[in-house]
Amino acid sequence: MINIDICDAKKRLSALLSSCIKNDDVITMRSKKGNVVLLSEKCYNNMIESIYLAGINGVHEDVDKVTKTPSCNFSKTAPWD
Repeated sequence: MINIDICDAKKRLSALLSSCIKNDDVITMRSKKGNVVLLSEKCYNNMIESIYLAGINGVHEDVDKVTKTPSCNFSKTAPWD
């Protein structure tokens, strides 16, 4: 995460945008009125999807179960094949 004063951010906006896009950096810009966060569209979309999935009952338990299941227990073919 990068923390920067808003005046410095104005001077370096193009470089900051590139850093967000290329490196998935999250940038906090500070001002007297408050702070803002700059992040790439990809990071934003991932965050929104995570929040959405977290709101569905049982998803967390299903993911937890799958991550603890040895890969040798997975089917070699999809059920719809």
